[in-house]
Amino acid sequence: MGQYSRFIRPGWIRIDAGTEPVSGVFSSVYKNPSGNEIAIVIINNTNSDTNVTLDAGLYKFHELKVWRTSNTENLKLLGNQVIRDGKTNVRLTSRSITTLYGTVQQ
Repeated sequence: MGQYSRFIRPGWIRIDAGTEPVSGVFSSVYKNPSGNEIAIVIINNTNSDTNVTLDAGLYKFHELKVWRTSNTENLKLLGNQVIRDGKTNVRLTSRSITTLYGTVQQ
């Protein structure tokens, strides 16, 4: 729950995105309508680590900050996820929730 309440504020809107990029992995994307902030929440509900590729589509980023909650981490800041040509690969540990947060460039 902390992954949602820390980053997604009242009034933010959910953006249409692929909700199950890989079997057992679920994602949702939210944007601040009065600003350029965006939050991508990815839940890995499987018992194994997995990689997913994010395609930012029309949104442009240089990087997104990454936080993760797992068996051994609680909203731990992992650093920055670099975006190249609108795409990036994200490593998801088993049974974890990962949030990518940043500002859309316009």
